[in-house]
Amino acid sequence: MGREARCAVQVHGNDHVERAGEARLHLDTDELVVSGPAHSGLRVRIPRAAIRDVDADGGIVHVRWDDGRLALHLGAQSDAWAAALREPPKPVIDKLGVKPGMTVSVVGVTDDALVAQIGDRAAEVAVGTLAPASHVILLGVDAPADLDAIAPATAALRPDGSLWVLHPRGVREVADTIIFAAGQAAGLVATKVARINATHTGEMLVRPKDQR
Repeated sequence: MGREARCAVQVHGNDHVERAGEARLHLDTDELVVSGPAHSGLRVRIPRAAIRDVDADGGIVHVRWDDGRLALHLGAQSDAWAAALREPPKPVIDKLGVKPGMTVSVVGVTDDALVAQIGDRAAEVAVGTLAPASHVILLGVDAPADLDAIAPATAALRPDGSLWVLHPRGVREVADTIIFAAGQAAGLVATKVARINATHTGEMLVRPKDQR
């Protein structure tokens, strides 16, 4: 998902030390991730909201953010990367596909700010319970036992609805592959992934097209 490249990178941190080398870039809707070799100093995660300036010149993309500066030697790709980096971060509820007029169910989700945003946009929001024929269901999963809620959530979905399983990053017991398997057992397929906040990721599960 997102935009990826490998190129020479220079990182100028607030410690005024320059680090240079080759690294992999990954840009998604929320952040730019620079992944260089271990102990190289070329491992940086930059939220889009922290980016203050982007400029492309001579095949090099210069990025200034709250904690430093980057020079990305992207050559012919520089203009396209610069344009992508200038795009504002996409609101979470847009990534989740929540639209006016929808019925949304929210179960086991502790992100109060997200729930409030959904309440401001959706026509009906059921919190802590599953509304029949939901367009979107947000299901929080923190432990393996929580995966049992996927089947009843599937039953509450409209045929063309989407079930977002929100889980903490770095917890192997509820990793994406485990969620995919649980969704498959309930007759769903995984189609998207989205960063929800600093700690959680969401996996989108839907019915196969021929079953909608």
